[in-house]
Amino acid sequence: MNNRFNNQRDLTRRLRQLLVLFVLLLMPLGSWAQGQVIYYPISIGGTPLTSENENIGPFSGVTYDDNASTLSLDNVSNLGQIIWWGATNGTFTIHFKGTNTIIENSSSDAIIPANGYDNVTLVLEGEMVGDIHSTLKINGTVTPIKNFASVTLSGAYLSSDNLPTYYGESQSGEKHYLSGNNSQDPLQVQFTTEVKYPLWINGKQVTAANSTNVLSNTHNNKVAFSAGTANILELKGLNIDGNGIFSGLDNLTIDLQGENVLQSNDPLCLIKSCNESAPLIFTTSGTTEPKLTLTNREQLSTDPSVISGFASVTIPTDLSWTDNSNTPPYDISYNNTSKILIASNSTNDYYAHNVTLAPTAYNLTIGGTQVNTFNAGDVFGDGTVSFAPASSANGNVNTLTLNSLNAGTTTYNGNYIVSNLQNLNVDLLGINNIGCTGAAIYNNYNGASLHFKSTDTYSGNL
Repeated sequence: MNNRFNNQRDLTRRLRQLLVLFVLLLMPLGSWAQGQVIYYPISIGGTPLTSENENIGPFSGVTYDDNASTLSLDNVSNLGQIIWWGATNGTFTIHFKGTNTIIENSSSDAIIPANGYDNVTLVLEGEMVGDIHSTLKINGTVTPIKNFASVTLSGAYLSSDNLPTYYGESQSGEKHYLSGNNSQDPLQVQFTTEVKYPLWINGKQVTAANSTNVLSNTHNNKVAFSAGTANILELKGLNIDGNGIFSGLDNLTIDLQGENVLQSNDPLCLIKSCNESAPLIFTTSGTTEPKLTLTNREQLSTDPSVISGFASVTIPTDLSWTDNSNTPPYDISYNNTSKILIASNSTNDYYAHNVTLAPTAYNLTIGGTQVNTFNAGDVFGDGTVSFAPASSANGNVNTLTLNSLNAGTTTYNGNYIVSNLQNLNVDLLGINNIGCTGAAIYNNYNGASLHFKSTDTYSGNL
């Protein structure tokens, strides 16, 4: 009887042990209890976060959901360094609400994964309080965030009045927030629930609120931004002397409308990306001739170039670069390896410091107006003059059409039509008059041919 009782007691004890083990196995690995205290896989300011100290005392407003690997901050001030070791991959989320600061004062980084846990994505997730925006400011005496595989923003946006920053790989191979010049770390980054874009125009950050008129106080209706697949930045006759354009976007399209000028006395890059995988694409729209002049008046022989940091730079086929620094002009191109705009002669490459991007010019001027790819279809905008360049489709003949041009009412000082083309056909429609002090049609090309014709129903004349 006693043996039977003892056997039954042993069996009960073993069942209890198995039940405890089963319960522990169901619990997340990082939060196994030691006694009644759950130790989370995270330390803050060198102190382990537990079920006993969360949301009280110095950790008031700090909670942790182990199942979701989420640290929640609710109006928390001056938290110390955060180290997390919840998993070797996956995500670690910091959810913030209200006003929050993380300050690391011990010559270290503010938010890092533990050794061996760096194949993890850090997610920064913001939550508004009613209609009030929330913020998370992160100070690190070395770097704010370091050694996560990547950083994702969810309802959170980078906010900065300084040069743009982004999470990327430094020259030493470490992943952390890098400053706009990609040479040193900012000691602080701030995130907000207000929609802001990693794009700065003359030092002002573009936001959802100002995107339709970014520089309204200083350059009204000259800059607009449309976030989306293309991320289109419209420059509409912008002329600034200062900090230029800095981007941390995944891609950027600059739409040129009218004449735009970016210049600086300081050795600054005028259009720069701090995300070296981002392409830059130039486009044109509008009814005025597009033009962009980039000038660094320092004219340094070394960095910075006026455009740098992009994976590539693409321009429309009807636009071309012109070097304004050298005579004869050097060739201008973007080097995808060194990620700079360069000026090249027959022997060397140099940093480009003074360039213009504009419609490609033809070797033809009419009344002092340069004919180019933009205005060729209607040189003066009144239908009187048009030009079709030579191509295989038209028998490689350059054709200038004069349609009732009346340039005889005033005398033009000099040669009115100046051609440096191999051939020129002039198609006369209607009655055309040219008054000038020089030649009506002047040729600068040795051996060029000139032909007149009329495709008018009635004979045209000049």
